[in-house]
Amino acid sequence: MPAKLAPSIHKRKAGSSPTGPAVAAGEALRSADLKLRQWVQPGDRVQVMATGNGYAVAGEGQAMGVGLEGQDVRVRFDNGRMVTARTVGERKVEVVL
Repeated sequence: MPAKLAPSIHKRKAGSSPTGPAVAAGEALRSADLKLRQWVQPGDRVQVMATGNGYAVAGEGQAMGVGLEGQDVRVRFDNGRMVTARTVGERKVEVVL
């Protein structure tokens, strides 16, 4: 799995935990043990990079929802325009035109 899309692992254990159950040493991981990193919170100011054929434009906007790694999030610019962008890092999103 590419490093930039590598999910974090939450643990399996007896009882409930906000991060999930604990994984014992030597125990096989299940897909349920993997959790995408949350890079963007609703209301965060985010860096927006828009790329196209031979050009790139950078700007800033406000995240309208949660941005999980590799997932889409809506972003509002100061002029009120909205775009859907892919979450690529901590408070960083990308729009491919």
